[in-house]
Amino acid sequence: MKKENTPIAFSEELADQIICMVMDAKSMREICVGPKMPSKRTLLNWLADPLKAEFTNRYAQAKRLMADDLFDEILDLADNEPATTQLDLERLRIKIDARKWMASKLLPKKYGNFKAVEISGQLEQPTTDLSKLSYDELYKLKYGVAPSNGSN
Repeated sequence: MKKENTPIAFSEELADQIICMVMDAKSMREICVGPKMPSKRTLLNWLADPLKAEFTNRYAQAKRLMADDLFDEILDLADNEPATTQLDLERLRIKIDARKWMASKLLPKKYGNFKAVEISGQLEQPTTDLSKLSYDELYKLKYGVAPSNGSN
């Protein structure tokens, strides 16, 4: 069902409602089809608006909290969801896999499948003043062999 394009004005009350819905793992699509809610385009514009930076930061934090909620939901599904048939087991696996994937995208450092390696320090690269090398030394450096003298 297509939503009417009635303009919705930004308010702190509406922002709070949106943030709560995000923390409850509601998608932007689900949020925006609700009554008295902004269209998806309007919500995206609000998130991109530098004058609404506080809302954008709260939205990002809500997404991170959503990842933790999805993780908890995975444990709940695995521990409590009844699965008596093969079809039930497949549905359960799909539910769990979808939540794992989503959590890994929302918080990749915490729930992702990779390990980040951080390297710190300064790379020191020795330098050589080539202007002090003789022609024979430069030739050997470039070609790996000493130059021939022209006589065999």
